[in-house]
Amino acid sequence: MKPALRKDFPIVNKIRRTNQKNTLVLPELAREVPSTNEIARGLKLLKLIGEGAFAVVYLASIEEKIVSQIPSAPRFLRLLHTTNEKQVAVKVIDKSCKRAVQTAEAELLILTRADNPFVVKMHFACQTPKILYIGLDYCEGGDLYTKLSCGITLRDAIFYIAEIGMALYYLHKKNILYRDLKPENIVLTHDGHIRLIDFGFAVILDETHLNPATGRHEIVSECGTVDYSPPEIFRRRPHSYESDWWSFGVLSFELLSGELPFRALSGGVQAQCNYICEPTTTFMCNSAIQPESDEFDFIRMFLVKNQKLRFGYMLEDFPKLVEHALMTDIIWSEI
Repeated sequence: MKPALRKDFPIVNKIRRTNQKNTLVLPELAREVPSTNEIARGLKLLKLIGEGAFAVVYLASIEEKIVSQIPSAPRFLRLLHTTNEKQVAVKVIDKSCKRAVQTAEAELLILTRADNPFVVKMHFACQTPKILYIGLDYCEGGDLYTKLSCGITLRDAIFYIAEIGMALYYLHKKNILYRDLKPENIVLTHDGHIRLIDFGFAVILDETHLNPATGRHEIVSECGTVDYSPPEIFRRRPHSYESDWWSFGVLSFELLSGELPFRALSGGVQAQCNYICEPTTTFMCNSAIQPESDEFDFIRMFLVKNQKLRFGYMLEDFPKLVEHALMTDIIWSEI
């Protein structure tokens, strides 16, 4: 069972959570399949396949090369390129919501920078005065959250963990901090490979993020999902790529055991934040993850509350993942 406390935030006043809900009002066209004649030829939206905080997603068919028929505003991209894909997922975003536009801009920036088989590919981006459309890979295997709810084998869990690790390592080499790793943001292709989606919280760490005190590129984040966020997020401390690896540890624990590693027994979201931050609490073992097991030894590399001692504090840590005993059956050259 998933706990009821999994809730996106931003953080307000240190560890306290916000009680405000998203005020996004989705456009009327998001409730019915809209016409795309005003933006592109040959693109037909078929059905609604997903809804998020700032967008809805449609399955669309492409009957001919897509050609944008309207000019794009300077802050957005014109059509990136034509695509040979027959089906795409089209994200529909209401531009009247400022936060939705900011999130879309962040995602567009990341997706134009990333080119990796484990990161969703953007095929086009175009807009009307009111709506932004982003065409992405359609991954018919569904999301990992749904897959988990149906149960997965240990072999599949380890395979997914390996591919997710490769995806994070790639992003970090590109100076991209993902900041919202969770099952809902991972989808599966028809042949069972993972794709990371939803880069609205991702950020590129550049020279403006250089911390002179540590010599690292760091940021203080105000976004994420409570159960997958590390202590430094709630404490509003500067952090870098090691925060993604904490989330990776939580997700790996969930894939291997079907449970979350940290769970306050009562008190809701605030109690969960405090429980994660408490220095003396450790992740809970269960029947799938026992002390002295390879699974336990793997997980404890990531769920270290002292971020300086955690896997990923240095980019050079990645071989430790590849060479770990849990990954013995993974043929890395074929991933």
